Amino acid sequence: WAIMEFSVAEINFICIVKGDNREDTINNIFDVLPDLEDKEMIEIAETVIGNLESISDSEYDEFAFENNYTD
Repeated sequence: WAIMEFSVAEINFICIVKGDNREDTINNIFDVLPDLEDKEMIEIAETVIGNLESISDSEYDEFAFENNYTD
């Protein structure tokens, strides 16, 4: 049971698209993906999708994304 590590950029991205739960957040990323034009943002989005798909709902719920947000 490994703790998922997210980069600052990934956490900030998650905070922008965060839904009520892990599945909602993944769906929100898929919704915004076609509108992303910046290559780096697309890579971040794709990495976040992979990371979120590899963790459980309870692991997602335990991660305090907002507390790790960097302005």
